[in-house]
Amino acid sequence: MAAGLFNNQESFNFDLQVFIDKKPSFYSFANKTNTMTEAEVIEKYAPDKQEN
Repeated sequence: MAAGLFNNQESFNFDLQVFIDKKPSFYSFANKTNTMTEAEVIEKYAPDKQEN
């Protein structure tokens, strides 16, 4: 979803990058953020396979 679709962008707070271990080496943001690797994202958000 493009950020430009929202009228009031001032309330957005960019504070998390996910799949940080998969990003290109030249790709970097100016502000400091929290980061999550692919494994951390999957562990946190993937459904628990033992629940079924």
